[in-house]
Amino acid sequence: MYLLLPPDKEGRMAILRGFDGLGAHLSSVGRQDLTRITRASAFLAYKDLQLVANQPWSTVDDFIERLDEAPRSVSFYSYINRFGESLSENRVSLFNGPRAELVGLIRLAYDAWDGGPGSWIDVAKRHPSGKAFAIAIMRDLIMKFDVQSKKALSEDLTKAGIQNDIVDM
Repeated sequence: MYLLLPPDKEGRMAILRGFDGLGAHLSSVGRQDLTRITRASAFLAYKDLQLVANQPWSTVDDFIERLDEAPRSVSFYSYINRFGESLSENRVSLFNGPRAELVGLIRLAYDAWDGGPGSWIDVAKRHPSGKAFAIAIMRDLIMKFDVQSKKALSEDLTKAGIQNDIVDM
């Protein structure tokens, strides 16, 4: 079973622009605020975005804060249970779970938080959803991968254009 991943940053912006009244606001904000909106909305699906868009907000900063704090429908810790047979084992294998889906999830994170100074993981950790992603996926799951799994995932991510140092984790 594979989960439907939430939209990427272009998809999220298209969804937000489609909500009544919000499109006009988004076309008047600068590039820096648009970047902040795409980062704050990472891993939000249509219904999540709709809930935030329908809430009253007074400034772009207020809207971004609401996006950042909105609950996500993606449960990062569900991925830990989907790889490996037992969490009591010290190592799990990339080959025992939804490998392509995990790469897609990491791609969404990279898409949202890449750019600017510092690593994309450091940028992610500045956002509640990014911090949850970094802990559940990067620390608690990938750190338990065996060496062969880390190499394979690193190759998959490199093919997807994602800078990574997973082999060194």
